[in-house]
Amino acid sequence: MLTNVKKHGINTNDPKKFMIDYFEKMKSARSSKVNYPCLFDESNLRSLFRIMDPAEKGYISYMQYKSGMDNLGVTNYNHNPVGSETGRIGIDVFVNEATKGFAMSPVNSVGSTINA
Repeated sequence: MLTNVKKHGINTNDPKKFMIDYFEKMKSARSSKVNYPCLFDESNLRSLFRIMDPAEKGYISYMQYKSGMDNLGVTNYNHNPVGSETGRIGIDVFVNEATKGFAMSPVNSVGSTINA
């Protein structure tokens, strides 16, 4: 059963409306040269980390970190995050680095797949 969920002012209970609203925001951001809205929030990033840490050790390896960034489409990220020297990158480091990576991503790389 679907529950009425509002995230960032968008009713995600109606997937079609959610995607239309999201694409409208992307078009608006592209035309005004501002940052694009992001589909990933902190809870999504934490979920991805937990998928990469099924044994619940509390850390992931550098290769898992890199793979996570690649899967998210983040190209501008810290290649030497805290914990990389020991192969123990924690969840907070992963979330912070992914968030910064999204913020540093070039606008054109995201917008090039959407037709205005």
